[in-house]
Amino acid sequence: LTQGQLDLLRLIAMGYSNEMIAAQRETTVRSVESLVNRLFTALDLSSDSRSNARVKAAMLYARTMGIPRTSA
Repeated sequence: LTQGQLDLLRLIAMGYSNEMIAAQRETTVRSVESLVNRLFTALDLSSDSRSNARVKAAMLYARTMGIPRTSA
């Protein structure tokens, strides 16, 4: 993953919504949605009837990087 994707993954793991991420990055929600979709593709994550890709991504981050802190 790129540093930008890792930063995005950290924000997702911290529970940020797409709207919150957009505000933090000073971009549009639509742009964040696209970035999140590309991140999930890179991580081979998808949502199905039993799981949520956003939750899977947060769990993956916590397992590999530890519990995210508010400061990077």
